[in-house]
Amino acid sequence: MKLGAISFSQPRQILNNNLENKNKNIQIQNKNSIPFYPTKNYLAFLGYSLDLAQTFENLKEQEYPQGIKEIIEKEIENGNIENKTLQDFHFEKYKEVLDCFTLDELKEKFPEFENVISSFDVEAQDESFIGKFQNDELDYFNSDEDLTLQLIKLYWGEGYSLNDLSDFIEKNSDDNKGLNLYYTMKKLNIPLMNSRYARVLKLSNKDYNEKLSTKMSIKHREAIEVKKQKQEGEPVIIPRGPLPQAHRDHISQGLLKYYSEHPEKITEMSARQKEFYENNPQKAKQLQEVLDYSWNKTHQGEKLKKELSKHLRKFNCTISNDVLIGKQDASKTQQKAFNEFWAIDRRKQYHSEAMKQGWEYVLFDVAKFMTDKEDGIILDTVPEKYRKDILRWAHKKGIYENGLEYGGYAKIYNSNLTMLQERKKEKFAKTITRITDRFMDEHPQQASNLANTRQIAIIKIKQDLENNSPKLPKKIREDNLLRYTLNFELEKLAYEKLYIRPNKDEIFPIDNIDNHIIHNILVEFASKCVANDCPEIEEYISRKINEVYEYVEKGEFREILMLK
Repeated sequence: MKLGAISFSQPRQILNNNLENKNKNIQIQNKNSIPFYPTKNYLAFLGYSLDLAQTFENLKEQEYPQGIKEIIEKEIENGNIENKTLQDFHFEKYKEVLDCFTLDELKEKFPEFENVISSFDVEAQDESFIGKFQNDELDYFNSDEDLTLQLIKLYWGEGYSLNDLSDFIEKNSDDNKGLNLYYTMKKLNIPLMNSRYARVLKLSNKDYNEKLSTKMSIKHREAIEVKKQKQEGEPVIIPRGPLPQAHRDHISQGLLKYYSEHPEKITEMSARQKEFYENNPQKAKQLQEVLDYSWNKTHQGEKLKKELSKHLRKFNCTISNDVLIGKQDASKTQQKAFNEFWAIDRRKQYHSEAMKQGWEYVLFDVAKFMTDKEDGIILDTVPEKYRKDILRWAHKKGIYENGLEYGGYAKIYNSNLTMLQERKKEKFAKTITRITDRFMDEHPQQASNLANTRQIAIIKIKQDLENNSPKLPKKIREDNLLRYTLNFELEKLAYEKLYIRPNKDEIFPIDNIDNHIIHNILVEFASKCVANDCPEIEEYISRKINEVYEYVEKGEFREILMLK
């Protein structure tokens, strides 16, 4: 049989037609979609695979962000039972980026972003991408949150490529034609991933295109909501849905500052603000504490109350303390009287000064000096009354005015509190400790009272565990094995650290006990409870401390020990 001549034209034509058809498929896109790439084929072409072991083998050590290669290597050794991909490990490391609200918070959690620059601090031309953000002209970025942080969230936290982000914004925004986010990232000093790592990261995200479109749609709605709130005159932007702690703090502090300058607005809260306080009762309580202190425990507040009382006679009405601190709505008559009262600027200035002192008081209280954070808990072992004694002493000593090398509380109040607290947290903690130590040095009896309070609290907790007291958290009451274990652990901790057996036959009072050691016993005990899914232990111990201190302060040691 004669073989015909072999022709290469047909296969080549077929290949060209296929490529042409693929290009057509890529070009026929929905406006909001991202070009689709057949992941497995594309990865294979690059010499990669979704298989974690092959990804690990093909990516070089220097191409990984710090810390990720080691985690992957360990997972491969364990067999990668859950069939994880590079995307899983990247997100595991950077997921907390998504919960940050300030650059300072981000830098503390992720040192690799230490040198990024805030978009608010960059000099940019109006027509540039950063300039448009500064002028609130971007459709997909919230002007209430730093653009630098938003880009880091999309790029590092979500794993979206700069090209795809640029393409999406360009296609869906008439004012950003020819956008290349690479130059924006460089201007803001945001570190970039290795290009090979970034490519594999993108392709290991199975729903990449859909997720990007959804994410940018959400950001678009958020940006519109922010503009709407600004038009409605909201002093602080309050987004919908759950928020990270730093963002809730930002809103709370912004509202506090606003109400210090506009006291007439405290009884005219918008529905959005009321909803924020309903969803964040601790922030509502904080506002009420600041207002209560400013009205009732400052010279300016007391003077204003006298003037207000006189002013209200013209309207034949009174205003309760609950109305003054925003706990109760004002009537129409009260509201009218209130608005007229605040028409005088001098009164607003007095109120602002009183609010500043109220915030200083609450800030000092919230700091909870002599507390520890361990395993995700913050345990307060200082009686509330004891703390207030230190506060009064600090005021008399003029410590607030001097600021103890901290720069003064007025500076904290008038600046971005969250950023300052984050930046100077360690120094602030040392300041609080110095205040406490000075107080104890001058009041040795008080120091002894605190030590005895904590030690007796340990005994009372042990009694509750032995008797399965109804005062215990529900989780401990219902789990006998857990209760027996905790009882044993508490006795072991006390013996190892204080060389005592905690029981009510110990002789009190005892002097020269190290306060910090007893505090650490309670912290370790609380940590064990939290590790067993019982976070309610924090509130229980705090109540126990306050209960015991009432007796210790009066010298009634035996009475509290015998009390059931």
